[in-house]
Amino acid sequence: MSDTEAGAPEAEGPEASETGPAADQFPITVNAQYVKDFSFEAPGLPKALTELTQPPGVDVKVDIKIRRLEDPTWDVELHIGGVAKNRSNDEVIFVVELVYSGIFTLNAVPEHAVRPVLLIECPRLLFPFARGLIATVTREAGVPPMLINPVDFHDLYRRHIEQRRDEAEGGEPAASGNGAGSELPSA
Repeated sequence: MSDTEAGAPEAEGPEASETGPAADQFPITVNAQYVKDFSFEAPGLPKALTELTQPPGVDVKVDIKIRRLEDPTWDVELHIGGVAKNRSNDEVIFVVELVYSGIFTLNAVPEHAVRPVLLIECPRLLFPFARGLIATVTREAGVPPMLINPVDFHDLYRRHIEQRRDEAEGGEPAASGNGAGSELPSA
């Protein structure tokens, strides 16, 4: 005997088709993830390898840019840049810049929630992959791996909204970009 009502279809398991009930539960579909741009420069090597007596100071910047491809599909770019400097002499050891992108389809997301989903949830899904790429490249370059602390994309979005509100009230203009960018504290 089954717990379902007579004539009612039974819920399908995780192996349900992409168009079945399981797909309808998720408001975000990740269609693709890819590296759009990546740069690593190490002007301080090999000198820094012999002079480094403590972990380098690292400044990290994060920005998000969004672009509609076709409704309801979006390209979300996560921009991460980092500069590592020798704390004892302030010389640059390495510079890393990454644009890691994802193509997302928003399924039945209410209009008022589209921008927060694109600037909070989509970057949150991309971040672990971008972080891993940067850590791997810096480690393979022979320097201590750049392990970026988790980013609070909700807080970045909140600050972005506050900045736009201040601008509307006559404050200073925002930086370029259409996302929620920020500098993160030094490591």
